[in-house]
Amino acid sequence: MQGQIDTLREALPKLAERDRAFADSLLDQWSRRGLSENQMAWVTRLIDRASQPEPEAMQIGSVEPIVALIQQARSRLKWPAILLGDGETELRVSVAGPQSKSPGAVNVTSIERGADGKRSWFGRIQPNGRFEPAARLDRSKSEKIATLLVQFAAAPAAVAASYGHRTGHCCFCNIKLDDERSTSVGYGRTCAKNWGVPWGWKAC
Repeated sequence: MQGQIDTLREALPKLAERDRAFADSLLDQWSRRGLSENQMAWVTRLIDRASQPEPEAMQIGSVEPIVALIQQARSRLKWPAILLGDGETELRVSVAGPQSKSPGAVNVTSIERGADGKRSWFGRIQPNGRFEPAARLDRSKSEKIATLLVQFAAAPAAVAASYGHRTGHCCFCNIKLDDERSTSVGYGRTCAKNWGVPWGWKAC
């Protein structure tokens, strides 16, 4: 164990800022009362992260249309989120609240939850349009996610409709589309009202 602790201490300068504070807390606890098995597993994980290059952030442009859309829905919904995807890359997009680490940022996660009940973290887009991908994402995956977000920011209703036509589910509530008009538009009438997007035979 001591060898891993020493390795983590040496790796501190190589860790991303978000991991460094956590590593410091583990080292401090080790010196005072030791670490649990689960905490030692995190020591190993942080050492591995330190050996990997920091993912390159991307400037993808303004995400104001996405933020505005979600803020519109917040007047009617408690936890509004949008589902996006192309059949290969599937995303859940939400906006961080005022008490979060990055208020106003667009959070990007997986749609499905894992065995631990949590969604996979893909990264966040800061209000200035800077996409900060998760450490585990490679460049190709990051670029696919960025492309989906840029497309949605440029044409929210059209991309929302495309998701519904492809999956048969509304991208705003994930409910199956079974009404003829909703199937035609690509999302439901109630969601169109909640999110402030057009709805009708020729909405998209």
